[in-house]
Amino acid sequence: MSWETELEGLLSLPSEPELAYAEYHRRMREIYDQNVSDESGWYFERQFVDKMIAFDLSYELGIFDRINSPPGNDTNFSEYFQTFSRVARVNADTFLLRHARKIRLGTTPEYVLNEPEKAKIHQLISKIREQIGALEVSDDKRDALFDKLNSFAAEVDRERTRPESFFSLLIQAKHLLKGKDEEKSTTNLWDVLIRVVEVFGESKTAADALPDYTKKPKIGQQKQITSDIGEDEIPF
Repeated sequence: MSWETELEGLLSLPSEPELAYAEYHRRMREIYDQNVSDESGWYFERQFVDKMIAFDLSYELGIFDRINSPPGNDTNFSEYFQTFSRVARVNADTFLLRHARKIRLGTTPEYVLNEPEKAKIHQLISKIREQIGALEVSDDKRDALFDKLNSFAAEVDRERTRPESFFSLLIQAKHLLKGKDEEKSTTNLWDVLIRVVEVFGESKTAADALPDYTKKPKIGQQKQITSDIGEDEIPF
């Protein structure tokens, strides 16, 4: 994966600005984590900051409006980056949880997943299962996550998939992982959960899949009928 911003990658982002931000943040953070090293100085940190600020300006979200511009001095940049990365992460998590809450409180849409989307979600479910098993939590909490995951797995292969069980899992996982941000298993689990959200963002809802009955087919332009009879000639 490259730092270069490719048009194809940007076009694949969810249309909803907040979900697009959460997904873009995940991608940029993944690139950063893969490339950063003690020998790279602050290069990749500065690249991460620039990419996120550019996205924020383009979508006019105002996430970083209250954060000053990056300092040119590397000594001051260390503290700046800690604050910036935390704000970036918290907003990404907040947008995802807000989206999940809207779905739970409102009328939850049903999704018509195609076969590639179903296969991709099943692969992600397997990864989620592995990550849940690796969490250092009580058996009761782990079993609760597995129960929600199993409920979601059963939904995926249906003709119409309801995502309530997944978003319930997402919210419970976020509460459970609070304060464990530095653990590798925690980061991996959250990244995989976000990828499931991305699949739903790209799929069609049941309403979208229906044909548009409001557009009537054109049979041909009807001939306008006019009458040459005057009002005085009407026999009543």
